[in-house]
Formats: sequence, C-alpha cells, structure tokens
Amino acid sequence: MILANTGQYEPNCLVINESHHIRVTVLCYDRAQRDSFIKNQSRMAYAQLIAMKLPIGSGAVESTVRRVVNLRLKGPSLFWCRARAEAILLVRSYYKAGRWNNVETYGDFTPCSAGSLTGKMGTRLVQTMLKAADVAMNRIPTLRRGFNRVFYNYLSRLDRGGNVILMNYGYADLDPQAAVMPMEAQDEPDRLCLQLYHRVAGSLDLQGKDVLEVGSGRGGGASYVKRALGPASVTGVDYSIEAVRFCQEHHKLDGLRYVHGDAEDLPFEEGSFDAVYNIESSHCYGNMRTFLGEVHQVLRPGGQFSWADFRTPVEMEGLRGIIREVGFEILRDELITPQVKASMARQQSRNQALIQKLVPRFAHGVFRNFAGVEGTLVYDRFASGERQYMHLVMRKRVS
Repeated sequence: MILANTGQYEPNCLVINESHHIRVTVLCYDRAQRDSFIKNQSRMAYAQLIAMKLPIGSGAVESTVRRVVNLRLKGPSLFWCRARAEAILLVRSYYKAGRWNNVETYGDFTPCSAGSLTGKMGTRLVQTMLKAADVAMNRIPTLRRGFNRVFYNYLSRLDRGGNVILMNYGYADLDPQAAVMPMEAQDEPDRLCLQLYHRVAGSLDLQGKDVLEVGSGRGGGASYVKRALGPASVTGVDYSIEAVRFCQEHHKLDGLRYVHGDAEDLPFEEGSFDAVYNIESSHCYGNMRTFLGEVHQVLRPGGQFSWADFRTPVEMEGLRGIIREVGFEILRDELITPQVKASMARQQSRNQALIQKLVPRFAHGVFRNFAGVEGTLVYDRFASGERQYMHLVMRKRVS
C-alpha cells in the first residue's frame, strides 16, 4: 500500500527512495514484508519511472494491465521491439474492432491485394512480427516448443478433410537427365514432398527393418515409406495429438502405426528400431542434444539415422559437434538447398490455393510464410544463404 508523504512512521512502515525530492512511504502488513521492501528497495526506481512517464501506483498499473489484457497481448508482447509496439497495438485494435481491412490504409503499410494482409508477404508489418517471433523462439526453447504445438494442432483443425497430408518444402532434382521417380497415382499430387522423403528415408536400407519417423505430422510420408521402401514396420510419432488422431483415421495399413509422443522424450524402449528418420521437424524442438540422445537410445547397435532440416551455417557447425558427442558417426553430409528451393518455387500456386481455401484471411500472411511462398521471410533466407537445407546420414557407433 502506497501512502502520501504524511511523515508518519509506524513500527512496520519505512520511507524509500527519497532521492530527486521524491518521498514514498510504504505501509507493510508485517515485519517480514517490511524486511522484503528494505532488501529490494534499490529495485524500486520511482524517480526513474516518473522521468520516463511510466505509471506508478497500484491503480495506474492495474489500469495499464487491463488495457493490455483486453487487447489479448500476453507472452509474445514481451519480445516486441519498442519501435514497432505502437503499430502492433494498432493492428490488434483493428482486428478486435472488426476493422482488419482498414489496416492497409495506415501510413507505414504496403497495400495488399483483396483489401487484407493476404498479398505479397513483403509487408513490413508482418515481416517485423515474424522476425520478432523468430528471435523470441530462438532465445527461449520452451516458447518455441509451445508455439509449434499450438500451431500444428490448429493446422490440423483447419484441415479435417485431409487436403494436406504432407508438410515439407519438397525436393526437385535439378538434373534434367535424371529418371522420373515412379509413383502411385494417389501420390502424384504430393510428388515434390514425397521426393524429399525418398531422398532422406530412401538413403537408408529399410527393407525388412523396423523404422521410426520422428515428427510424422499429417502422416503422408510414413504411409509412403511403408508402401514404397519395404520396411517390416513403420512407427510415426508426433507432438501434436490432433495430427496423430488424423493419421490414425486417414492412414490405415498393416505394419503402420502412429503414436503421440515427444521427440525429446521418445516413448519407446531402448533399441526398438533399426532405422530412424526425421524430416523438417527438428527446428521446432527445444534441445537438439536431448533429441539426438533419444534417437541414439532407441536405435539398435549399428542402426542408422537420416536427418533433413534447415539451419544457419554457424548452427550446423555446432550441430555436427553435438552429433559426434552423442555417439553417432556421420556417413553423409550434403547441402540440398538448391533442390529444396526449386521445389518451393514449383509449389507456389498450389500452396497459395490451399491457403485461400483453408485459412482465415487474417492469418494468410503467417501461413504464406510457413509455406515458404516467394517473397516471404522463409523463402528470402534460403535465397540469401542465411539458411541452409541440409541432409545428414548417421550411424550409431558400436561400443
């Protein structure tokens, strides 16, 4: 409780921060609370707060909190840069007021097609929000894990009809003389995505083996591997319970199962599998060392692990060291960014059409970035070389 400058002192009262001609008297309920104030009074920089024109006092603070909560600005707002806070508050206000389409008329925004943020992803506002989220999730692994869990559950709810059964950027062979990979008619619409599966999982000898896919997503990849590469069994494990339910309903084959589980705490006994593969999923995880340790544990001696995902060059150097420390030897280490980028370009029209069909208009920008549409943050990072798409094959060392 903050009192006026009465000059009265009681056994459980104290005066703090008398500098800058400011005197604040605090009435404490007991001596323990008084001692706590004494210990932490250096943190109560009232003079500095006043100089910065920030609110002081329980009423003012409560009013500020109410305004923030009413705008639904919670955890992520802590990481927004100060220069963009006003713009983000404005956007949230427009959305809550049902005036989303008016955003494009605000000074600093690039006009978009269809009167919404569904046009080219070069919009500075959306780019800023995505960059802020990216920085936050890179700094706080638990935030990254939590966000991706919510995002993929939401994605599953958007597409209960099964329009999307694969979620990767795909692989396009750049050799014009390369033979066309044979594929069943049902798989043709997802050829590029399945070619990435063939490149990664197909780099292992899976014939008659017990195989695990970590991060099985919508299940189309595991289904293809079971049908095309001849394993005895394929188990797909995913963090999204919604995705697992979808897979169990839509992909029913002998020797194929989907289970709910955490990549950093795999729900399997030691030495359960001959081979493991992981495609474009690990960038969502909180701790790569923990994940790799889990894969190492569930593999049988001499078992192999095929991994594909994107990282910065610096991150890849650190990751190679962790791979060796965990107990793997690297058998193949290849850059496949050009092939992945070519696939992304070829999937532009299809991805745009799916976004228009399935995603609410206010979320088009985020999903365009997720799909790697040309001009988005994801696409530009591949184009500039800031992000590399890598494929590594590893073998569990036999001790």
